[in-house]
Amino acid sequence: NESLPDQVWLVYDHLNIQQWFLCTKVPLHDAKGEVIGVAGAMKPLETTGPDSPYVRFGPAVNYVLRRYDEKLKVPFLAELTGCSVSQFDRGFRRMFSMSPTQYILRVRVNAARNMLSTSGSSIAEIALSSGFYDQAQLARYFKQITGMTPSKYRSQFRTS
Repeated sequence: NESLPDQVWLVYDHLNIQQWFLCTKVPLHDAKGEVIGVAGAMKPLETTGPDSPYVRFGPAVNYVLRRYDEKLKVPFLAELTGCSVSQFDRGFRRMFSMSPTQYILRVRVNAARNMLSTSGSSIAEIALSSGFYDQAQLARYFKQITGMTPSKYRSQFRTS
C-alpha cells in the first residue's frame, strides 16, 4: 500500500540486453481508497553522467554485463572503479542492494534464463556460456535465485 520509489533493478531492455533500470511503483486506489492495482515506471539507470551517484560503479557494472561468461574477480572490479575492495563492496551494496558477487551471479543467471527460453542449447552448454563452472553450479544458483530448476524454467518459458 506504499509507493516504492527509485528501486534499482537488473532486467532485459527492448533489445534483449541486460541493463540496470531505476524503477518506481505506486499503488492505484479506487474511490473508496482500496488498492486496485499498481502503476510503475522504469528508466535506464545512468552510470556514466557526472551527476549520477552510480557513476563510480559504471565501469565495473558494465564490465560484468559485457563479460559475465569470463572468470570475474571482485578485486579487479574494485580496481576498475578506483576503490579498495572493502570500499567497493560497501558502496556497491549501498547502491544496488546486493554484493558484487551476488550481482555477478544474478547477471549470469539472467543470461542463462534468456538462453534457456530462446535457444536449443543443452543446459551444460548454457552453464558454460553464462559463466558457470558446470551444469551443477548453474542449477544450484539458478534455483536459489529463480526458485526453479533450469529444466523446469525451460519447459515453462521456452519461446522457440
